[in-house]
Amino acid sequence: MSDPISEFRFENSRAEPVNLVLEPWAEEFTVPVGSTLRVAFFSETAQPIDTELTDAFLVLYAGSACRARVYLNQEEVTQASFSAETPPASAGEWRALHKVLFRKMPPYEGARRPRTGFWQRLLGGG
Repeated sequence: MSDPISEFRFENSRAEPVNLVLEPWAEEFTVPVGSTLRVAFFSETAQPIDTELTDAFLVLYAGSACRARVYLNQEEVTQASFSAETPPASAGEWRALHKVLFRKMPPYEGARRPRTGFWQRLLGGG
């Protein structure tokens, strides 16, 4: 991979770990207290990265045709799925889809979201 087009850095200065969700790959990471997370995004063109931060989790929405690498305290923790390029949709479109799919889901409350099938969520059964 070439140099990253954009990067996102997060230092967890909270009293509790923070769960990070990287969309549209739907991969989750726990950022321990005092740890630093860096996500490098790779794409042919610069694109905005949409973010959402609550008391319990942080969500990053990548843009169209992106790949990513994730580093926790400078150690790479990239998942294999990040080598797959994101489908053609903007970060804002991913965020809107996420809201539709998970609108009936309970809040994180410091725990991982229960995994249900994509089609079950899409069709309103999850």
